[in-house]
Amino acid sequence: MILKWLRSVDANAHSVDAALRNGHSLGISPGGIAEMFLCHPAPGFGKDDEAIFLKNRRGFVRMAARHQLPVLPVYVFGASDKFRRVPLPKVFERLSKIFRISIILFFGRWGLPIPFVGKGLHYVIGKVIEPSSMGEADTDIMHRDLCEEMAGMFERYKDEYGWGHKSLCIV
Repeated sequence: MILKWLRSVDANAHSVDAALRNGHSLGISPGGIAEMFLCHPAPGFGKDDEAIFLKNRRGFVRMAARHQLPVLPVYVFGASDKFRRVPLPKVFERLSKIFRISIILFFGRWGLPIPFVGKGLHYVIGKVIEPSSMGEADTDIMHRDLCEEMAGMFERYKDEYGWGHKSLCIV
């Protein structure tokens, strides 16, 4: 209920389409719940791996192209260092998808939900990805450009943040 008061929009195609038709601007985290289960301590990811769940997330780009709206890429350095996640069996990831809530155990300072102290968050805003007049047919081009810009932003700014040793995986 509180989220509705804050004018949040359900993350489904119908709700997003209606919001855009009504002239609303949206901030979308395309990785969603799935991204919370990525990276360390997930199998296959080490402490120096950062990951974004974007490779097969085209729906929001298709919607932007349909409405002839640009996509503004943003990467947040440091978000993955604020809390630690307790590894849970895969069933919790599946349940999270089914119920559309994140069922994870996390902790911060002193084992509480208080972020670890350290570097602050560093937001990087990339080059705007503009749609062409092709509409939805432009989706693959826009998505490719978005993935390239996200990877480029990470590479351009990781040293400045002190993450020169880290790599970004677009999953």
